[in-house]
Amino acid sequence: MADSKKVGIIGYWFATNYGGVSSYFSLYQKVKELGYEPFLIENPYFETDKEGDDVFSRNLFRAENCEIAQGYNNDNLAELNKLADTFLLGSDQVLTTSSIKYFGKLFLMEFAEESKKRIAISSSCGGDNLNSEPELIDFAKKELKKFTAVSVREYSAVDILKDKFNLSTDVIVDPVFFTTAERYRQLGEKAQQKIEEPYILAYILDPTEDKRKCIQSVSEHLSMPCKIALDGRKFTYDSNIQKMGMPNETLPELDYYQWLNYYCNASYIVTDSFHGAVLALILNKPFIMYANRGRGYPRFVTLAKLFGIYSRLIDKSEDLSIEKIDEIINFEEINKIIGFETLKASNWLRFMLQVDSAVKYIQKFLDIEKECTGCAACINICPKNALSLKTDKYGYYRSSIDYGKCINCGLCVKSCPALSLPKKHNRVTPSLFEFIASDRDLLNKSSSGGVFSLLAEQAFAKQGVVVGAAWKDDYSVEHVIVDKKEDLYKLRKSKYLQSYIGTVLREVKSKLDKGVFVLFTGCPCQIAGLKAYLGKEYENLITVDLLCGNAPSSGFFKKYLRDIFVVKPDYYEFRDKRNGWNATCVGVGIGGKNYAFYGAKDDDFQRVYHNHVMCPPHCENCKFQSLPRYGDLTIGDFWGIGIKDAEVNCKQGISAVLCNNEKGMAFFELIPSESILVKKEVPLSWLGGNGYACNGGRPWASSKRDVFYDAITKMSFPDAVNYALKPNHGIYENALLSYSAKYTHWNFNDTIWEEHYLNKKIILTTKTEYPKSGNYATLPLTALLVKGRKYILKARFKVKSVSQMLNFHIKDSGSNIFQVIYSHHISATDSQKWVEIQKTFIPDSHIYDEFMFGAAQICGESRWLVLDYLLIQ
Repeated sequence: MADSKKVGIIGYWFATNYGGVSSYFSLYQKVKELGYEPFLIENPYFETDKEGDDVFSRNLFRAENCEIAQGYNNDNLAELNKLADTFLLGSDQVLTTSSIKYFGKLFLMEFAEESKKRIAISSSCGGDNLNSEPELIDFAKKELKKFTAVSVREYSAVDILKDKFNLSTDVIVDPVFFTTAERYRQLGEKAQQKIEEPYILAYILDPTEDKRKCIQSVSEHLSMPCKIALDGRKFTYDSNIQKMGMPNETLPELDYYQWLNYYCNASYIVTDSFHGAVLALILNKPFIMYANRGRGYPRFVTLAKLFGIYSRLIDKSEDLSIEKIDEIINFEEINKIIGFETLKASNWLRFMLQVDSAVKYIQKFLDIEKECTGCAACINICPKNALSLKTDKYGYYRSSIDYGKCINCGLCVKSCPALSLPKKHNRVTPSLFEFIASDRDLLNKSSSGGVFSLLAEQAFAKQGVVVGAAWKDDYSVEHVIVDKKEDLYKLRKSKYLQSYIGTVLREVKSKLDKGVFVLFTGCPCQIAGLKAYLGKEYENLITVDLLCGNAPSSGFFKKYLRDIFVVKPDYYEFRDKRNGWNATCVGVGIGGKNYAFYGAKDDDFQRVYHNHVMCPPHCENCKFQSLPRYGDLTIGDFWGIGIKDAEVNCKQGISAVLCNNEKGMAFFELIPSESILVKKEVPLSWLGGNGYACNGGRPWASSKRDVFYDAITKMSFPDAVNYALKPNHGIYENALLSYSAKYTHWNFNDTIWEEHYLNKKIILTTKTEYPKSGNYATLPLTALLVKGRKYILKARFKVKSVSQMLNFHIKDSGSNIFQVIYSHHISATDSQKWVEIQKTFIPDSHIYDEFMFGAAQICGESRWLVLDYLLIQ
């Protein structure tokens, strides 16, 4: 039986690459330091390895008393199962196409039995996006799914592994950081060679003439001689020294101790090696790293980003300057980062080695990006506070783990509603009510019919508390507990953002256990999270879920505020009721003045909210909307009720209320009759698809969502909206519209429209006698029109139609939003003589970038529109 303390280390430790050997030596020592018994697993091609046995890598490990297992070839790798229960894939470029092709059976541990633990630490794809040889990718995907955990070295690898293998990964620094500068110096001293004069060390893997120029420039500027250490591979020294072209400065072939000794004693480093740059950081040596794109450029970028050293990275000698050479590196700050990242990596490795092969932490089982709703059940239930909510790159709250605190108890997995839906005990067919509060002032302060406030008052009447979403000062949203009516305003009104739950569930449980009555409101996923966390029913708890659509991140919203408004708004109110109950009026206070923005014409946030361009992946994949619901009650807007119930006056808002069980119904009935203007039970079918409550559906995501998500990380909010919604990505030529018949570029549905060119004129006609409205022929403008500015429309045309009106429109290319800028009353003579117009118009929005005619206005037995010219100036 294998020894549970034995850890087999797999990877390129046997390669003759000084940096790679440093990485595996450091990993070996760290595993040993953590109380395990590591051993190195031999190259399966050891019998035919042309470099042979006598190479500095194997000599180093032997000299340092590191255990090397006997060699197994690809056919008998299964024998390794007898040696260890844990196999650890090291760093370096072990997840490239070539590595998978030639070493996949070993590196991906195809040989490992199901009971064995497989871990990959700081693995690297190098510069390979794994776009070739699909059969290898399928093989790797199958095997990597069996790993206990995979971490990566480069930021780019997170996206690659997500895309190719659907793996969620952590970024962990290369194991070379595990060894301290002092320990590296001690190893270097074993070379027993004295180096006294100051010098520049150039560690070069791939010599070129341009790198020689770079080395010489540094040497001349610093007035120091240079020593050049070449790649340690056998059989390449002679060719590399020739390519380097500096034979007098080039060191002879070095063993590991000698190479490290030169590194430790250098005054300045120039290198095209990733590990060479890392060693310079660890040893606090000033350095220049020459980007080696052929060996994986992303690792250089990651290093530059992590340590804030972009100025040390160059692509060619021309990028080098005296300022770059002389720039002082803040090694005090560098050492702090090294300390933090090394501790993080050490904790990660310790945790992965300690846990059993069936890891019991949430991120192993959950697709965090697509499934984690931020309900915080796992955060609240964790006994060691190892989990927390952190924002991802888009600002969404996601579960994040501190491996140093985790004890692998599995409570987070058991409590996660996205992994296992809590049981529902509610009615499949709940009772539906339309509801309007009688208090006019309360109604105006509410988004819909005021039912939430009246339910909250009943909770206060029981000396209870109310939990719901409130604005923070920075315009993010968080769940808070309110214990008095005067503070209830914080929880009123719609806030179309994901809210931060934090540890409020613990506070709720504490109050429930003390007998305090709690009314908890939230999205269905948040109610499910609360129930999963509590694990039992409480008589003194009423849950109210919302008829929700989708909740974008506070990160998006804060960026929108920064980019749209010059100063921070005094207040921001979705669903402003100054013009009655609606879904699209936003009220904003700035500098003591009040403003209203109406829908997508006025407001860039609404341009990408209502059409689900911002729909979060976890909302798109929602599991919590359907009947039966999770809340005792469900509340929301009763859109469309005016059509179903002609008697009800809903101009100032009306609520839909679902009573999902007897408990919810009883609490709803507590609202005093004098507080109610309308309370009427109606057929459940009247609710329709509002909030996806009854039709079994779930929120959808626009096809433009991924484009927007990519753009929002790189550009301003309005530019990202245009980039996602407009066919030309919002890129214009700074002209307007100058159309003449010799340019035929109308855009239309060719099953509706026809375009002809006759006598140097364009003729537009429709294929059906009476085409439906909504079918447009458009011309692109070459600039966005400016809201409020005066423009001139000039046109010369003839028209024949039974329609009495021909409207000239400006339109948004990303939607069907338009404005009529001129209406021409069609007369019988308009088909015989030219009509010339010149009209001033003012756009009512900032989104228009097309000119448009509607097909429905060119109709009748014989119908056409002839255009001579059309100008907007």
